[in-house]
Amino acid sequence: MTPQGPADPRPPVTSRRHPDIVRIRKYARRPALTQPAGCFLLDGIHLFEEALAASCAAETVLWSPRLERQAAGRVLLARMRGAGWPLRAVTDDLLDTLALTRSPQGVVGLFRRRPGPHPLPRPLPAAPMGTAALVLAGLQDPVNVGVLGRAARAFGCPLLIALDDTVDPFHPRALRASSGLLLHLEVATAISEAQLRAWIDDQKLRAAALVPRGGEPLAVAATTAGGVVLVLGSEGRGLAPTLEAACTQRWCIPMAAGIDSLGVAAAGTIALYALAQDRVG
Repeated sequence: MTPQGPADPRPPVTSRRHPDIVRIRKYARRPALTQPAGCFLLDGIHLFEEALAASCAAETVLWSPRLERQAAGRVLLARMRGAGWPLRAVTDDLLDTLALTRSPQGVVGLFRRRPGPHPLPRPLPAAPMGTAALVLAGLQDPVNVGVLGRAARAFGCPLLIALDDTVDPFHPRALRASSGLLLHLEVATAISEAQLRAWIDDQKLRAAALVPRGGEPLAVAATTAGGVVLVLGSEGRGLAPTLEAACTQRWCIPMAAGIDSLGVAAAGTIALYALAQDRVG
């Protein structure tokens, strides 16, 4: 039976000037502000279900009657009450002004980020499958970051490292593209290239750069690559020479003649899959 906490006896918020409304509106309009504030935004039933499963810490959750008009929404509301999350009812119209999607589901909230691993973790978290850590260098599209976070979770990579030139993995579009699976990873953000290189050297890690061409074919490399740190660069610039030099291996994905490269999300997903299959196949 779903735990049911006490309902909030306060009337629904109706004012656009309420402090919770003002704060969430600020972050919804300018997601980049959430990273220095140590928080992130979620919107929608599924992402909230993943936040509950990942034991995320809620600061403020706003919900409207639209949530109760859906069976999944009623279950979610009961679970949030049971978890003791700070809930506040608002009107449908007011919540719609804060929604991050075109089809609001009646719930939006602000959550606290877990303290990041600074310095980077020593030793690495246990990797149940093939890749010990995924490093993103210079990626600017939050959708690509979200897709790669989803693939990392699916193929058993426990740690995602976003360098300081990479878009925030907790950007609302990244979290949505990951289907909430980014919430289950250990995530290190705003890591400098120098920090990463020192960490790789200090821990004597095997780091592999995924490059468009000229590297060892992935199908060959993956057979001996357990526990590797996989490093991906942006689609335009690729990896900085200093970062690529810090990698002990260079891998590529062979493609048909005339094809320049795969997108970074597709290439990274293929590499994570290949490494995981070698561990469980």
